[in-house]
Amino acid sequence: GVKLLVPDPQDIFIPLEVSDLIKLPPKTKRPPGRPPTKRKRSAGEIPPSESEDYGGHDSSDTEDREVEDLNRRDQADLNYNYASTVQYPPQPEVEFGFPQTCYCGGRPKLETSRTVNVPGRRYYTCDNVNDGDCHVHKWWDDAVMEEMRARDTHTLQLSEKVDYLTFLNDYDPQLNKLKELQNETEQKLVRLEKVVSELAENRTRGRNYYVCKDFKNDGLHIRHDCLTALEEELDCLRSQYAEEVSLRRELQFELAQMREEIKELKQLIM
Repeated sequence: GVKLLVPDPQDIFIPLEVSDLIKLPPKTKRPPGRPPTKRKRSAGEIPPSESEDYGGHDSSDTEDREVEDLNRRDQADLNYNYASTVQYPPQPEVEFGFPQTCYCGGRPKLETSRTVNVPGRRYYTCDNVNDGDCHVHKWWDDAVMEEMRARDTHTLQLSEKVDYLTFLNDYDPQLNKLKELQNETEQKLVRLEKVVSELAENRTRGRNYYVCKDFKNDGLHIRHDCLTALEEELDCLRSQYAEEVSLRRELQFELAQMREEIKELKQLIM
C-alpha cells in the first residue's frame, strides 16, 4: 500500500483572512495548589483505557473532571458562607399600625427617605438592614392611617357598647317594680292560704257555693264550690309568684353583668 505522510501543522500556510475565522476553544488548566481528582464512572461505563474505540487518555475527560471539581468547591464555599450568616429567630409578621418589633427581633427606628422618587418621606426600618436578611420597611404615614382607622373602629365599638349599657340601665326601675309586685303577690298568697285553711276546718258544717242570682229560673246557671274555687285561685297565685321570682332572678343576674361591663368600659375609657 501507499503510505501518505501527515504534514506538520506548522508547515501549513494558512491565509490571515482564514486564520481570523478559526476560533479554537480556550485551554483550561488546573489551578495551582489543587490536586487532580478522578471522576467516578457511571454504571456500565467502560474505562477509556480499556476500550478499543479510544486511543489512550482523552484530554476532554480531564477537563470535565477539573470543571466538576471547581463546581464542587464553589458549592462548598457557598454552603460555608450561608452557614456563617446571621440567623435570626422567627418573628411574627408586622401587621397594621406602628411596627413594634422587626422580623429579626430588633426594635424598628424612623428614618427619612432621601431618594429622588420619595424625598423626605419618613419610614420604619431596622439597624440590621444591611446584613442581607429580611427586615421591616414601612412608611410612617401608612402606619398612621392604619392606626387612625383602628382607633375609629374601636371608638365605634365602645359607643355601641355604651348605648347598649344605657338601654340595660332601665332594668333598675323595672326590677324595683317587679319586687313590689312580688311582695303584693306574696301577701295575697298568705291571706288566701289562711282563708282556705279556715274554710277547710269549717267544711263539716256545710259547703258554700258560688251560684247565679237567677238560679231559680229553669236556665243553666253556675254552681261552683267556694273552697274548690279558692284552691284553684291559690294554685294560680302560686304559679304567678314562682314566675315572678324566676324573672326577678334573671333580672338581677343581667343587672350584675351590666355593672361588670360598666366597670370594664370605664377602664377602657380611662
